Amino acid sequence: MSSPDRREFLKQSLAGVAALGIGLPLGAQEPVAPVDPNGTIRVPGKVDQRRLGKTGVEVSVLGLGLGSVFLRNWDEEKGERVLGEALDLGINYFDTATEYKTQPLLGPFVARNRDRIFLISKSNKRDYDGFMRDFENALKELQTDHIDLFHIHALQPKDGELVQQAEPDCLRAVRKLKEEKAIRFYGLTGHSGAGILMDAMRAWDPDVVMTVITSLRNAQNDEGRYVSELLPLARERGIGVVAMKAVRRFTEGVQGPQLVRYPLSLPGVNVANIGLDLNMLDMHRSNIEVATNFAPMTEQEQAQLLKQAQLVLAGTQAPWLAPGYCDGQLS
Repeated sequence: MSSPDRREFLKQSLAGVAALGIGLPLGAQEPVAPVDPNGTIRVPGKVDQRRLGKTGVEVSVLGLGLGSVFLRNWDEEKGERVLGEALDLGINYFDTATEYKTQPLLGPFVARNRDRIFLISKSNKRDYDGFMRDFENALKELQTDHIDLFHIHALQPKDGELVQQAEPDCLRAVRKLKEEKAIRFYGLTGHSGAGILMDAMRAWDPDVVMTVITSLRNAQNDEGRYVSELLPLARERGIGVVAMKAVRRFTEGVQGPQLVRYPLSLPGVNVANIGLDLNMLDMHRSNIEVATNFAPMTEQEQAQLLKQAQLVLAGTQAPWLAPGYCDGQLS
């Protein structure tokens, strides 16, 4: 797929990124040593960093989810300003996907700041050609020649037969892209069951997994397994973990910053990926404050939050478990 010229350009580009230190703007102060068991690294005046599992890359503990809410409330001037401020404050984890329809909006900004961004995209296609088309579309829309982390997106229980195959088409595609250095790392995402993700983690050994790590969970589904079973498996295998849905069911009964602190306090979680809503910048700034000089929750604080959230959400169901839910529609 890649031409010799493109491969050579990729080598030069990646070498430049490595020399700069991904996510550290030119002239930034070097991070200090890890300060807690989760490997949190303080960068003076900026959002903390953690190593993203076996990738070895240090990324901001707060990720920008650039999906549906970002698209819905997009304003070019405000969007460019907020993204620039986020970068200046050390947030380098930018998460998007073709199906979110935000990549064309991000392209000009990414092109100007590529060496400062750890860039993520995804494909929910399972066939080889469809997966590759999504990848090529991501390159075009994001105005880049490589993606740092590309996910096999939205694994569901119905993919069980796929996971049992020695090398399904989507996995063959993503491994080829990594071999060609068109992507640096590959991952899995899913929110429809912990079991299918753990099966895929064992079978495919991804670099990263992004999934539901939230205090806002219900008894009628297996969200608790993401913490009690999936996280230990990821730690055992050195797989980076990105928490999503942490504030998806935010209500007046539970404080938003606490919802961000919860996943980042759990052993093995490297990033909390939070949707960026340009109409809720006060919450965005609160999240930045939480992620700077991060203070983990005690076990007592975690238990209290879980109890409070359970009371608030009694009788409700996680929206991502509804029939026909698509991650590109809701953040």
